[in-house]
Amino acid sequence: MEKFKSVWKNLPHHFLLRQRKVLTALLAVVFLAGAALWFVHYQHYKGTANAAEELQQLAQNIRRHYQNRPDFWGLSTLTVIEKQIAPATMVRNGTLQGFFGNQIVIGSGADGAVLMPGARNFDIAYKGLTYHQCRHLAVYDFGQAFWLGVSSVIIGNAQSETVFDWETDGNSLPIGSGAAKKACAESQNTIIWQFQ
Repeated sequence: MEKFKSVWKNLPHHFLLRQRKVLTALLAVVFLAGAALWFVHYQHYKGTANAAEELQQLAQNIRRHYQNRPDFWGLSTLTVIEKQIAPATMVRNGTLQGFFGNQIVIGSGADGAVLMPGARNFDIAYKGLTYHQCRHLAVYDFGQAFWLGVSSVIIGNAQSETVFDWETDGNSLPIGSGAAKKACAESQNTIIWQFQ
C-alpha cells in the first residue's frame, strides 16, 4: 500500500515533467519553422533587391552612354556588352544575365531588337523569371527617380501579356501587388521595362 501511495503522489509530477518536455519540443519546432520561413523570405527579398539594383544601374549606364546623342540608335544587348555599358558582374559567357541567373535583353521588345535611328525609348527585358521573382520584382519600390524614366512595364508569359502604364486604369504604374499576382504565371515570365 505504501508503494501505491508513493506512485500516486508522484504521478502528477511525472505528468508535468512530460508535458514540459512536450511543450519545450513543440516550441522548438515552432521557433525553427519560423526561422526557416524568415530565411526564405529574406532570401527572396535580398535577391529581389539585388536584381532591382542591377536593373537601375543598367538603365542609368545606358542613359549615361547615350546622353550626348539625339536617340538610342544602335542600342542592343550586343552593344551593351561590347561597349562595356553593363556592370561586369552581369556579363557571363557573352550574354547578359541577371542576379537570378535569367537572361536579359536590351533594345526593343522581348527579343531585344536593335534600335533604329530616331528611337527615343529603349527596353530592358528580364526573361525566364519564376512566379515569385516576377511578382517581387514587379512590385519592388524602385523610388521616384527610377519611375520618372519609365513609360511602361509589360509582364508576359505563355498565358498572357499585361501592359502597365501611367494612363490605364487598373493597370497603372507603379504595379500593385494584386495586379502582379494576376499578371505573373508559375514560370517563364518576362518583364519588360520601357525607358524614355
